[in-house]
Amino acid sequence: MNKMKKFITSIQARIFIAGFCSALCLAALVWVVQPQAASGDEDAVIQRLKAIEDEMKGLRQDLKPLLELVNEVRNQAGLSRDLATDSTEASNVVSQLRNLKAASMMFYADSMDVINSENANNAINAAGSVKTLLGRYMDNPEMLSDLYLFRTTTYSDLGRKWFVGYNLSQVTAGVKEKLAGKAKSLGLYSGTTANTPPAGLGVKDVFTTAGPSVWMVAR
Repeated sequence: MNKMKKFITSIQARIFIAGFCSALCLAALVWVVQPQAASGDEDAVIQRLKAIEDEMKGLRQDLKPLLELVNEVRNQAGLSRDLATDSTEASNVVSQLRNLKAASMMFYADSMDVINSENANNAINAAGSVKTLLGRYMDNPEMLSDLYLFRTTTYSDLGRKWFVGYNLSQVTAGVKEKLAGKAKSLGLYSGTTANTPPAGLGVKDVFTTAGPSVWMVAR
């Protein structure tokens, strides 16, 4: 990024120098025209004014490609910055899901005697369960976004599963693309809604950009 800034600065310097030199040339031409105008030499004045006009046209032609190049580089720099931001945010989501998964395992170890009760399942699926149940096992749980989720659901073929997830309603399409690119290797699944776990754990359930939420199996 520093190299790109230096490159843009060098182009801007070239534009400034080109403009400064042209201004000097114009000033010189005007200085020459003034005495000729005073002497009444109309033909000489017209020729000098035409030279000034040609100089202006040349200046515009010289600066046009440089200005276009500056705009193109700036656009590319903005795109690179957006891609880097998307990648960072996606990585942060995955990292936080892993932290929540680790916290859920500690919660399980502390609650094994009541974990299979209906009351426990209801508590897990309750709003804010990430903070109320898993917060004690995490650093700074109060800083955790309410978009992170802790849920449990039962499948006919897989039995009961715990999930930690993230509501994607406030992320960009670029973040979803980054998550989708890592989904298979990281075990990420698409939720059926913004707040509910995936319909299953098959290939068709692996996270895609169409997913309203992203989930990781916790247990």
